Amino acid sequence: MAWKIEPDGKRTELLPNERRFTINEIKTAIGGGFVASFPITGKTTKDWPYTIALFDEDGSPKQMDINESASQIAGFMLLGTVVFCSKKEMFN
Repeated sequence: MAWKIEPDGKRTELLPNERRFTINEIKTAIGGGFVASFPITGKTTKDWPYTIALFDEDGSPKQMDINESASQIAGFMLLGTVVFCSKKEMFN
């Protein structure tokens, strides 16, 4: 399971169609674009095992809104819709 967090703060649970998410599943979740990933360190707990933030790399040129909720979790500014997943769920 992963979490999709939209700029308005809406959170949605995501499940991959198979064991891992495909790149197309992530692209669809974030609204298209080039998928960028960034490791999230020091934030995992038993209740929050998500270690990777996935987002549209072109958020700034596309003038996407700041995602305050996702930015707070990650510890740095993120734009647009963000998916947090564990490394074992990420596409190859």
